[in-house]
Amino acid sequence: MSSVCTTFVSEMTKKILHIALTCFLFILAATPIGATSEHSVCPMVKIEAVRLPDLNVARGGHSTFCANGEVVVVGGHTTGFIPTATAEYFKDGKWHLMKTVYAHDQGFFLPLRSGKVMIGGGHEQHLGIGQIFATEFYDPKTHTFTGWGCLDKKRCMAGAAELDDGKVYITGNWYNDDSWERYDGAVNNTPVKEIRSGRSYPYVFRTAKDNAIVLGNADIHGNVPDTFLITPLKGEPFTDPLFDTWRPLHAHQQHLSADNFIGNEAKGIYTYLMLVENKAGQYAIIKTENGKFSILPTKQPIPSKSKWGRIHYFTSVITDRNRNRGYVVGCDDSHRLYILCVTLPQAALTLYYTDPLPNIGLSTPVLTPCGNLIMAGGTRESNFSPYASAVLLPVGGEPEDIISISPWWWLLLGTLSMLFAIGSFLVYKRMRNKKKNNHINQKNENTDRAQKSTPSKTLIQRIETLMEEKRPYLRSDLKVADIADMLGVGSRAVTDAIKRNYNLSFSPFINGYRITYAQQLLYSQPNMKLTAISMKSGFANETSFFRTFKTHTGMTPREWILHQNIRKD
Repeated sequence: MSSVCTTFVSEMTKKILHIALTCFLFILAATPIGATSEHSVCPMVKIEAVRLPDLNVARGGHSTFCANGEVVVVGGHTTGFIPTATAEYFKDGKWHLMKTVYAHDQGFFLPLRSGKVMIGGGHEQHLGIGQIFATEFYDPKTHTFTGWGCLDKKRCMAGAAELDDGKVYITGNWYNDDSWERYDGAVNNTPVKEIRSGRSYPYVFRTAKDNAIVLGNADIHGNVPDTFLITPLKGEPFTDPLFDTWRPLHAHQQHLSADNFIGNEAKGIYTYLMLVENKAGQYAIIKTENGKFSILPTKQPIPSKSKWGRIHYFTSVITDRNRNRGYVVGCDDSHRLYILCVTLPQAALTLYYTDPLPNIGLSTPVLTPCGNLIMAGGTRESNFSPYASAVLLPVGGEPEDIISISPWWWLLLGTLSMLFAIGSFLVYKRMRNKKKNNHINQKNENTDRAQKSTPSKTLIQRIETLMEEKRPYLRSDLKVADIADMLGVGSRAVTDAIKRNYNLSFSPFINGYRITYAQQLLYSQPNMKLTAISMKSGFANETSFFRTFKTHTGMTPREWILHQNIRKD
């Protein structure tokens, strides 16, 4: 009887699986991979963010750009909302610290055809107060800054564009009058045209070889203006009916027009993309071509939320012209990052997303030569506590590497799963073999593993937050038990979390924070004695400081000082 039952069930299972396979082949023949309809849903693809070494200086309100193949961050303000006259470039797997001539907190930058980068404006005082006249140039080949020139107006939160004649036109301001002004190589800029409706962090788009327009959704006080005016460099201000419904996304950071460009300068086609939002919280992309505005039809609606909550986009469209793509970066309240990818010219959408990244700042990412995005520094809750974090978002694969799963495929997979489950259930119920128990045991084991991993991840986040906010590592007698007491957990839990996430024991983990703090002191207080720096950084003695510094950086403190070109008496 047992043999008959076994044969019967085996034959039934074969028939069920045969039917499932027939359905699979039928749907496979009828539905092309990646097919989308007019009302299809934007596919989601998970990516793994790569944590890069932290910046030497935590900063927000800074400028980030790519020059000579290197990612560079300039200026901004550091902890306490204090402007910093520093910059850093990323090379050979680490950030190299530089000094700027002036402090540019929420200033503007503009890569020029010459290969140099113009940097100007910013806050005059701590706490984001006032504006400055100063401009300077960065040479990425020599990693040097040269002070040069004076703006016509004190400016902060401005934008700029270089026209075909090599002249740079600057506009935008914060709590000060606005205008168009021109840099043409002279020490003092030339006033060109007053603007009665000033803007902060404006969009500056070229419309011709000798003309540009400025627009934005925040006035010089950060308020949304009643009338949306577009002000050309040459010509009278005008409006467009599109902006009665849609308004550009206002991100509290500079919009670099070159990042939004998809046109062809050689043919006189000046086309840009920008993200817009309506009062209902819906998003769209507007295309402006030679000053004419239109909605870019996308194959799917732009997602405004995921299963984890509302998506808050905080950048405009960052274009990758080599791959015919554009990216918009956002986040949600669970600290996930989202990267909306727009593949041109079809305007097909893909939404990349990451796991929660709670210990990173938010700032405008920069596109690397490899087609990925790097986001360095930034703020979240407060301008007084910027982050030094840096992450790489690997979105540089080819479009064909992304397979969109249509609703038909989801239906197919669901059908197959159900049929397979029925067949498996009959077999398991009749045969009562060990496979069922193995399946249950494996499921329980996976559940236990997931339950164990979640608390560890939460704990390491608490440990990192404690390190950044309370700085217990500055105590030379710090022990694992001290951290455990501060967090209300056991010492073993602390060491396990550090080992699992960093593959380090407690002492090297703590010393990493101490070395970073020492580097900040070496740079910010160049005349402080090394003995004092070692003590202030939490080392028990100078010998331990020297040994640990060499282990972490490959250099002694004095060699590092010389490498950074910091004066040390």
